[in-house]
Amino acid sequence: MPREIHYHEHRHFEARDVTGAVVNLGNNNQVTQTIQHSFNTPSNPDLAPLLAQLTQAVEKMLAELSNEEAAKARKNLKRLQDELQEPKPQKEWYSVSIEGLIQAAKNVGAIGVPVIELAGKILRLIP
Repeated sequence: MPREIHYHEHRHFEARDVTGAVVNLGNNNQVTQTIQHSFNTPSNPDLAPLLAQLTQAVEKMLAELSNEEAAKARKNLKRLQDELQEPKPQKEWYSVSIEGLIQAAKNVGAIGVPVIELAGKILRLIP
């Protein structure tokens, strides 16, 4: 798997497909950190691109929701991401999360359509 690290003079860096826990950044500075669930990789690899697309669609939708609705949508997305990482996702958990996202999407009109469509595709792929 290729590894890319982009480092710019303003001390911003972007890393993709990097494994390991230590990153060295000039002048002997060292950053050591363990990141859990940051890439939201579901146990079914076919779900990964759909979950990534759903995450992006939900992020766009959040701006159209009230603070309370946006908080609920974030919570539903997080629960869905967490549950889909399990070897055997439990329907009672992911279905409630997906239904919550669909309800929020219905409240925002056209901007919510991708959320509804992606949620349906994800439901069809979960055993």
